[in-house]
Amino acid sequence: MGGYGAYIWPAYGVAAVVMLGLLWNSIHTSRVHQRELAELEASGRTRRRRTGSTPAPVTNQVQTTEDRGNDPQAS
Repeated sequence: MGGYGAYIWPAYGVAAVVMLGLLWNSIHTSRVHQRELAELEASGRTRRRRTGSTPAPVTNQVQTTEDRGNDPQAS
């Protein structure tokens, strides 16, 4: 390695440790979330629907030439 092995191999080692740590963290977090989801599903809780909120009405807006861009259907 041209005398740089003392720097390259530790860098590979650190990178491997970081990658293994990320893998472990991902697996652990996934299992925690799966457990939480199973608990929520077992408790029978459902998503609440928002009450009193209606979508804003759609208005017809005139597009200017700048708004149309390259859209062939807009002309």
